Amino acid sequence: MNYADEKILADIDKKSEELKNRILNAKSEYPRTPGKYYVSCSGSDDNDGKTPETAIRTLEKLQTLDIYPGQVVLFERGGLWRGNLATKTCVTYSAYGEGEKPKIYGCGGTADGAEAWKKTEIPNVWELIRPIEKDVGNIVFDGKYYSRKRFSNYQVTLPDGRKEWTRPDGVGEFKGLSDLKENLQFHHDKTNNKVYIYCDKGNPGEVYGSAEIAALGNCVTLTSGVTVDNLCVKFSGSHGFGGGYAVNVTVRNCEIAWCGGSFLGNSTTLYGNAVELYGSCDNFHVCDNYIHDIYDTGITHQYWSIDVPAYMHDCRYERNLIENCYWSIEYVSRGEYSDSNRMNGIRFTDNILRFAGEGWGNIRAGGGNTGAHIKGWPIENPADDFVMSGNIFDRSSAFLVDCGVADERYVPEMHGNTYIQYEGGALGYFGLNDPQGRSRLSETKTDSRIDFDENIDVSISEKLGDKEGKAYIVKK
Repeated sequence: MNYADEKILADIDKKSEELKNRILNAKSEYPRTPGKYYVSCSGSDDNDGKTPETAIRTLEKLQTLDIYPGQVVLFERGGLWRGNLATKTCVTYSAYGEGEKPKIYGCGGTADGAEAWKKTEIPNVWELIRPIEKDVGNIVFDGKYYSRKRFSNYQVTLPDGRKEWTRPDGVGEFKGLSDLKENLQFHHDKTNNKVYIYCDKGNPGEVYGSAEIAALGNCVTLTSGVTVDNLCVKFSGSHGFGGGYAVNVTVRNCEIAWCGGSFLGNSTTLYGNAVELYGSCDNFHVCDNYIHDIYDTGITHQYWSIDVPAYMHDCRYERNLIENCYWSIEYVSRGEYSDSNRMNGIRFTDNILRFAGEGWGNIRAGGGNTGAHIKGWPIENPADDFVMSGNIFDRSSAFLVDCGVADERYVPEMHGNTYIQYEGGALGYFGLNDPQGRSRLSETKTDSRIDFDENIDVSISEKLGDKEGKAYIVKK
């Protein structure tokens, strides 16, 4: 058993910072072929978009252009667009010019300045003057201070007769604005499309320099054959990048942050991932991205149906820096193993995954934190050729890994990973699902849970099969 001294932690900080800087300063990668379209905040939608000098201006105009497979769309660096970028099949999207990555932000807009807010009759509760129709998942102040959503969910009756609110992150029943009692708690009243927030320091538009509203809707919609390179995608109440049933998809050199928190459909379930493909997928590569502050998951391929098969092949998540997400990487595959229903050729390699279930990633936890760097639900998860290697799993509020399978053949191979956890914390769950029926949230310690204790080196070698793995305990 080894303790992580200051040198070890400083080395991880350094590696993380170097990776972040490399990603944020990455050069644009796109085919140097004819057939390019340019988008600039200084352009005009009256232009044809075929040269930097005749760039178009808006996402709305971009969606009307006849862009064909093999062509390239370039956004000018330093620019900012709001709304949804609906990608087209087999097109590359990247950046041109100098400066910061082009920004694609969600449709919620800003709430900057004192004039954006007004007092209510409830002490310290402020109303956003501008109505917001789409469900608000988060309000981010000064790019770092996140809010907490209050809403009414519903109760269930436990076997012992006690009643329990189903969504602890919603803080139970919401009876009115007087229930907003903590700084940056907010409520979105859908009957009048008004947003209210608690701020005891005064008008939030004066207290903070900026306020970004993350409202319902993806920033980027993924389609087959698309490559997205060097964009900055933020402030979506849903996913940063979202798509389904797609092949040959690449997301690289991007920064993705502050996504999630909106309602999924008409339920009280909140959701939002940085990058997601749902259903069958092939050649799905998410590499060299800086992902942080996500309500749910950093990267995921998933499919929940057991009635229709899903084949998930060649999913590669490599050299990403993922911080402050509830889960860093998640995968879901249901049903029995078959040629048409399984995960195959899966690689999680050389990622640095830090502080799962902390920061904005803690909002989802509510009263039962099960944040993890690798989340494979305790379901079937049929798979072969599934490898996790060379990753750094650096601290989590709950588990480093939480991976269940219905058959030992489906267990991922672990090679040469580094495991760092707080003293008294847990490594998590790995392998066959708990025969006693582990709870869906894994809140209760069972015999199958692997503690991060004096036997951690043996546990990593024998229970995870990671003979080359290294483990370090961080003293509190």
